Amino acid sequence: MKRTFLFIALTLASVMAMAQNQPAGIRMEATEITVNDESYSLFTYTDEDGTYGYYLSLGHYDELLSISIGNTSSTLGNFDETCLYLGADREEAFEALDRLLALFDNEPGTTVELPARVATGGERLGGSVNISCLVHKKLLGGKQLLFFFPSHDHSGMTYLGKGSVKQLRRGLSLDKRLRPNKK
Repeated sequence: MKRTFLFIALTLASVMAMAQNQPAGIRMEATEITVNDESYSLFTYTDEDGTYGYYLSLGHYDELLSISIGNTSSTLGNFDETCLYLGADREEAFEALDRLLALFDNEPGTTVELPARVATGGERLGGSVNISCLVHKKLLGGKQLLFFFPSHDHSGMTYLGKGSVKQLRRGLSLDKRLRPNKK
């Protein structure tokens, strides 16, 4: 019993130590949710120059072709992703999520420009871009945020609902309780 407890304690200590010294070019997830086949990941990222920040991955997968032969299936598709910049530390990330929630109070058709980074593949982030966020009224009531962003040689689009933003905020709160010494 003591060995098991000691093993768990040492494992947790090493994980916490690794989280404090995040290597450059690696995403470290704080929270992730999936809603209606759309995934949203809130993560931290450190650039090669040491710049640290919180980002929200906004991606959309378009399935172009699906083939099933017997028990084997294969799909061909395109994944567009951009990463919304939330801030240099956890408190700025909370403020950015609160600003996203406040956008739902605006009239449909309201558009704002937000800072983001291009996802270059391999979990790395590229240059800075501004993306458009449109407050959109859903067909059956309610609102959602539509994000339009550059992706490779075309424009990508994804959406985010108010419930999703609230879930991401709760996930970030849980991350704060689990890792209180993180920025």
